[in-house]
Amino acid sequence: MKILQEVIVAARNLRAELKLDPKRRIAADFAPATSVVREVVEENRALILRLAMLSGLPFSDAKLEPTAGPVRSTAQFDLRIAYGEGAEAGAEVARLRKEKERLARDLESKQNRLADETFRSRAPAEIVRQLEATFAERRLEFDKLTERLALLEAHDRHRAP
Repeated sequence: MKILQEVIVAARNLRAELKLDPKRRIAADFAPATSVVREVVEENRALILRLAMLSGLPFSDAKLEPTAGPVRSTAQFDLRIAYGEGAEAGAEVARLRKEKERLARDLESKQNRLADETFRSRAPAEIVRQLEATFAERRLEFDKLTERLALLEAHDRHRAP
């Protein structure tokens, strides 16, 4: 159930960030990280299409290229709305730069906390494990976002006159 909620929230957030008409159905591409995620989303595709106001949700085994549209990533999946569906490359580059800064601050904060021996010695082991897991997830998101931003910036440089 959690993965379905994440997919729907990612699609809705992406639509909101792009300022798309909430009543207009658009297609989104989906790249699951695992076969389990793929299976769960495939089984619940109709529900996702209805709740996220999507016209289609084709699956991709390949990485979703950000040069074709803005991508939202989690540790479990990538979701993309193609440019031309209301998305603009320049706006996406600006948004990615801002998100990269936010994630960098979040990672630094978590890393400092994990490096603090006082925290590690006093905090319950479960809390430390949760923080380590969250740090690993955020690191993956940061790496994906950094790669996407670099691709978009390179793509924009090649298109510029």
